[in-house]
Amino acid sequence: MNLKFCESITEKFDGRADVKEIVAFILRKNVFRCCNQQLYFYYRDYRYYIPIEKQNEWHVVSCFISDATQEKISHSKSDEIINKIKDNFKIQMTFNDFNRDIYCINLLNGVYDVAECKLYDEYEDECFNYFLNVNYISPDKRRMPNFEHFCKTSLGGDETKKEFLLQMIGYCCTILMMAKKCFILLGPPNCGKSLILHLIEYMIGDDYISSIQLENLGNRFSTAVLSGKRLNICGELSARPLKNIEIFKLVVGGDTLSGEFKGKDVFQFKNKCKLIYAGNILPPIKNEDISTAFVDRIALLIFPDSIKQEERIPDMMERLKGEADSIFSEAIDKVDILIKNNYMFPKMEDADMMLADYSFQQTHIDNFIDECCIIKPEYRIHTVALYERYIEFCSANGVKSISQNLFSQKISSVKGVENKRFRSGNGESRRGFIGISVKSRVHQDSEM
Repeated sequence: MNLKFCESITEKFDGRADVKEIVAFILRKNVFRCCNQQLYFYYRDYRYYIPIEKQNEWHVVSCFISDATQEKISHSKSDEIINKIKDNFKIQMTFNDFNRDIYCINLLNGVYDVAECKLYDEYEDECFNYFLNVNYISPDKRRMPNFEHFCKTSLGGDETKKEFLLQMIGYCCTILMMAKKCFILLGPPNCGKSLILHLIEYMIGDDYISSIQLENLGNRFSTAVLSGKRLNICGELSARPLKNIEIFKLVVGGDTLSGEFKGKDVFQFKNKCKLIYAGNILPPIKNEDISTAFVDRIALLIFPDSIKQEERIPDMMERLKGEADSIFSEAIDKVDILIKNNYMFPKMEDADMMLADYSFQQTHIDNFIDECCIIKPEYRIHTVALYERYIEFCSANGVKSISQNLFSQKISSVKGVENKRFRSGNGESRRGFIGISVKSRVHQDSEM
């Protein structure tokens, strides 16, 4: 943690080592807030509250006390001073008290209001707990030739993809959650997706970035990490299948979450952390019942090709950082368009096709039933025969089949279908399904 902000503390308590007097002196400065038992210091230069890690609490608090007085303060007294500051009811806040105006963004050179499309040098609401590492600059001062080159090479010069990318960057720099999307950058190695992730990380700042894998979002202590973050970025999607996306849906929707840090009480907060992932393939889904809900919440940007070794620019990242103010300003201007379009990002044919194919892969049992089966009470078919037809369907559509046992469970869950034993034409009693049959078999039976 960078403690440079402590240099701004100049007025110090100089007197006897009385805990009550010291605490009263510090509280009068009105620079501390306490949220979930964590201290925050208000840094006026950048208009935001800095979370103070426990190991740094005394270092920051002691900056308000003269060296002579500090020499008289025992370790137990220093703990008492910190605890009394934390316990003062006047400085208590919740996570939801921070960043109350969802349309305002705290920048290096002021506060930008995306609803008004206006930069303010002065801002009355002192409840930011972050600032972005960028300035907003007017269109006539923007220069971003390297970003333009990146879009031509990594995005194939596709103007729609460039528009999507700018809208995504702009949206991720706000605390708006109305799009209810998780962003996934997909493409082969060396296609440029990592450059974009690093550029966004540079704009947002490492202190406000987490890196929880998609399948770990529901873990006990993972959600708490999101409470103080702006973005959760992972550069490589895991190949492990998703089993449950309930927490994922709450995170993407900006809903209220329960968080818990080890050894501390459970707390509630409204999520303002967005998700960005990158990888070569979309993650498999173990339970196809959740696939539609997952796909509906994905905003996909495909990077079509790897950049050849001889065409790569070694210092491209540094060049993009040099254009960060221009790229940010161009991107944040696009948020107004996004809002007017009801938070609908530009449509891209390759992304739509990939998501449709992905959805088919994950929900192929439903597609198999729709295309190959008939549901009627008078029909029946043995499990072996239905599963053989399912295997043929998977082979024809390039879909990985599931086990016969799991297949039987899926078919049994279909409304109007019952799994039980009945006799075949040769009198053998075998397990099968009543209420369903394959279309070819029904057609053959009708001709007999």
